[in-house]
Amino acid sequence: MPIKIGPAQVEEFVLSKSDEIFENEGEPSRASVRVALKGEADTRNHMFSLVVKEQNYDDDVVKFTSPISIDDIRRKEVFLVLADCNLADQNDKPIFVFDNNRISMTEREFNLAFGMLPLPIADEIIECVLQANPQWIRLG
Repeated sequence: MPIKIGPAQVEEFVLSKSDEIFENEGEPSRASVRVALKGEADTRNHMFSLVVKEQNYDDDVVKFTSPISIDDIRRKEVFLVLADCNLADQNDKPIFVFDNNRISMTEREFNLAFGMLPLPIADEIIECVLQANPQWIRLG
């Protein structure tokens, strides 16, 4: 019998470091992360093809570079595989919107929301993504 492909595996995490730093005594902060599928890995890896390209035109070398930072890559990884997160703003509005274990926001909306997070929270979410997707620990 052939392999039956199901939905991506989802791993649940408690953001315990962030809860401790920000003295959260209520419901624990949580993030759920999908294990990346081939398409998500391809999208992530495509960023590296944009970094530097050289083209040789009869002994003249033209170099194209793109300003992609480690932060750009880590943010993209979170965008690709974050499946759920219960973080909310001061008005109890969810920071991220999800549908069927996927972010239901444009990448621009996500980038703005992720950029508003305190650094320790963003870093802990990135740690969760890398724990669920250890193939992404090394950049490149």
